[in-house]
Amino acid sequence: MLISGVHRQTYAGNLPVITLARRIVQPENPSRTLGVFWVDIRLERLAEIARRVRLGRTGYLCILNSQGQVIYHPETDLIGKPLKLPFFHKLQNGNGYRFLVKVN
Repeated sequence: MLISGVHRQTYAGNLPVITLARRIVQPENPSRTLGVFWVDIRLERLAEIARRVRLGRTGYLCILNSQGQVIYHPETDLIGKPLKLPFFHKLQNGNGYRFLVKVN
């Protein structure tokens, strides 16, 4: 699945959105693409959902795309910028999306 960076769509009132896209393949022949399914999500709606997530007493949700660009962060000045985290490679290496990191 592709998760885009933040961009604006004119049909959405020029509001900032992210795009989620996935290739649709022929079941008998996965190398044959039948089409692409995509959906644009308004960044405002995504932020409403993410703000409600509580991780412990002081934790928060941060959403990055596959290049490490910030899609959502409570510190809004970080949105659209690359976020370099020492454990980001664990997300990129394809070994799953769960891991434990202790942060002081």
